[in-house]
Amino acid sequence: MADAERRDLIQREKRSLRLRLLSALEKDPLPATDVGRTVLAHLELDDRWRQARTVGLFAGTRGEPDTRPILAELVGAGRVALFPRCIDGGRLEFAPVEHWGDLKPGRYGLAEPTSRAIEGHWRLGDVVLVPGVAFDHEGGRLGRGHGYYDRTFIDLAPGEPWLLGCAFELQMVERVPMESFDRWVDGIVTESGIRWFGSA
Repeated sequence: MADAERRDLIQREKRSLRLRLLSALEKDPLPATDVGRTVLAHLELDDRWRQARTVGLFAGTRGEPDTRPILAELVGAGRVALFPRCIDGGRLEFAPVEHWGDLKPGRYGLAEPTSRAIEGHWRLGDVVLVPGVAFDHEGGRLGRGHGYYDRTFIDLAPGEPWLLGCAFELQMVERVPMESFDRWVDGIVTESGIRWFGSA
């Protein structure tokens, strides 16, 4: 199969999987806040999570776990919580947030921080919770199609920071079609628990 044909096939597979999962999330809305609390309970038992002083979060939208309980716990423990903001070039920058009310609607209507971004903030052992539409058991991730997380983290080695998918268990699939520019995640946390993949 020619490269162009292969890429076209993968793009079709991605579109089909994205539509299927988003439809499932719409038809069977899950208690996002309850799942967020359960995810936090799993995180608090994980050594890698407990050792991370700086943590990347996201403001969950419909079809994603509620990360407000996680933010409250991090701030209460004196840890640094960074939230992403979409910038030109299709990348993310991260800025500190201590209160949910500090987030305001930004690009694509997503809640984003209004504080100044921190440069060079990721250190070995930090953890970033990553949203997505679908994940598989080897670390394949399907986002919403804009590629922000892929472009932001593609050149960073595992653990600099660790990328931990955060989703509902129903978003786990047998295989996510991946391309060379797609960034794999190092693990996944759902209401069922945490799984780290491969050498992670």
